[in-house]
Amino acid sequence: MKFILFFMCFYIHVSVLANPSPDYISHEASSLNNEKTLHVALELFPPWIMADETGSVDELLKIIDRSPSYKIKTRYTTYARAKQLLLSDQVDIFAVGNKNHESPTFLNKVVTIYLGVESFVDYYSQSKQKLNNINDVGSYPIGVTLGGIELAAKMSGLPKERFFEIISIESLVKMLKAGRIHVFIAERNHAINAIKRFDLKNIYYKKASEIPLDFVFYVKNNNKGEMIKHDFEKLFNTLDVDSIFHEKFQYLSLPDKGQVNLHPVQPHI
Repeated sequence: MKFILFFMCFYIHVSVLANPSPDYISHEASSLNNEKTLHVALELFPPWIMADETGSVDELLKIIDRSPSYKIKTRYTTYARAKQLLLSDQVDIFAVGNKNHESPTFLNKVVTIYLGVESFVDYYSQSKQKLNNINDVGSYPIGVTLGGIELAAKMSGLPKERFFEIISIESLVKMLKAGRIHVFIAERNHAINAIKRFDLKNIYYKKASEIPLDFVFYVKNNNKGEMIKHDFEKLFNTLDVDSIFHEKFQYLSLPDKGQVNLHPVQPHI
């Protein structure tokens, strides 16, 4: 008799696990929703997203994580992979995207959360001649920070094979100073600040694309995505977002090409 009762209980338990009722699923989903844990995919993109989590976007995500509304779980990957993870519902947010360089097909599938931040990408070299026509650099590869090849190729129109990755902007500047590379491409603020820190004189720059980087968060184009957008924009209105990205506004008004000025400039707000 005891054996029969045990077998019946075991059978019922296995059946519930194998075929959970809608109520069971709903309860689990509701519990997860109450926690409001958001999984965020990021591509390393100094100075916005840094491996040591000191970038401006990293700081913004930490502020969101400290809020009572959401808990943030980050996952570092490539730009292309982050998009795939978002569209396949493996993450809730892709941060940060570059709206001005996305396809209409992708943009139709997502909801955009604007940060109100733009910047530019430039080439940097000790030779003005090499920058006059970037195709004249011949066999010399173009340095780029880790994870930046895809975006650099997209913005410059050059093949990916022309670029090679270096772990940090500081390493790129050192290699340029030592003559180990002739040209590198980087986000303007991060590059110029690094050049200033090393007091590297006679460095020239040239804008790589007329289209600026327009940094945004992407979420899926569904009810959950709209809810996240609403909550984030409400939170952003309570924050001084400009102060978080303060240094990133300094160089927007520079000419399209010229020599890097080592003297401080007034922020462009």
